[in-house]
Amino acid sequence: MNDKVLVRVGGQVERPLELSHTDFVAFAEVEQVRDVSRLDSRRKGDGVTLASVLERVRPRASATHLTLRP
Repeated sequence: MNDKVLVRVGGQVERPLELSHTDFVAFAEVEQVRDVSRLDSRRKGDGVTLASVLERVRPRASATHLTLRP
């Protein structure tokens, strides 16, 4: 599998981060969301919790919002 960056987290965080497929697979099992279709029938596959990503980047107290874009 191509190991290109899938997600970049920056801005008001202590530790900016770039995550590839390999990085997501390496998240601890407790941080994984297996079969996201259980939560949203329009989606397929696995994921990780937003909390686990935020824990890694440590948002600063000055952070007021989160923006997601393709």
